[in-house]
Amino acid sequence: MVRPPVVVDGGAHHTIEGRGGEAIAVWEYAAPRRRAKVTPATVVLAHGWTLNHTIWVPFIEQIQSAHNVRVIAYDQPGHGATPLGAVHRPTIRGLGDTLIDVLDATVGDEPVILVGHSMGGMSIIAFAAAHPEELQKRVRGVLLLGTSAGEIRRRYQGFESLVMKAIHRAPMIPTGNFITQRGQRHTLFGDRCKPEDLAFTVKVMTATPLPTLSRYYLALMEHDEIEHVSNLAHVPTTIMCGEKDRLTSTRHANRLHAEIRGSRLVIVPGAGHMLMFEAPDLVRLELAHLLEPA
Repeated sequence: MVRPPVVVDGGAHHTIEGRGGEAIAVWEYAAPRRRAKVTPATVVLAHGWTLNHTIWVPFIEQIQSAHNVRVIAYDQPGHGATPLGAVHRPTIRGLGDTLIDVLDATVGDEPVILVGHSMGGMSIIAFAAAHPEELQKRVRGVLLLGTSAGEIRRRYQGFESLVMKAIHRAPMIPTGNFITQRGQRHTLFGDRCKPEDLAFTVKVMTATPLPTLSRYYLALMEHDEIEHVSNLAHVPTTIMCGEKDRLTSTRHANRLHAEIRGSRLVIVPGAGHMLMFEAPDLVRLELAHLLEPA
């Protein structure tokens, strides 16, 4: 079921119903030039942990200034306008199913280019792992930004212990008590960081409820699709990673590239985790390569 759209931040906002009856907030950005030829494939954007669809809005404007393409962005469960729902322990595999629900409701059998950042990239990997036939039928290209197929735990065990203890003792603490501009400048960005991009990112992150942060943190630690990530070899796949990404390092990007036969690997010098802000022109160029044959 799709409820009537409401225009928000330039996109038409729909609430769709997932396979389990859960609400999923979706934004549709129609191809901007009505009388011009529309790019055949729709671009679908999946955001990362503690973010929401608005993190893509500046990039959507850049995409549509160069391509007459329809774009879909959505809020992952527990993020933005999509409620966490009744699932006590969400999983990345579950986010792969959310992606299918979004595709069913917004594009049907039309071709798509999937773009995922961080946990959004993991959602795409999980979708490809669990539903390889849907991948081959629907997807014309995949762009993975700062993401991983697994083995994240070793990097964050100390942080996990600190955060989980705090949440257990006081679950209603504002998320902003844990997320600061100073901390995220170091964690998320490399050499290039505009103050307005940092402020916007932190604003989005601090709006994410603490239960979402903690539950999906556990999901990220358990994420492991190394065995199935090779399914993405069936579609053109580009992997991008910042040289100075402190969350999903180049080690993860290199592993993805090794496992996905025929994939393209782009390491961005000096960049950190937020490639859509740090290297938007390069990300847009890589997306253009995927759009061309579509």
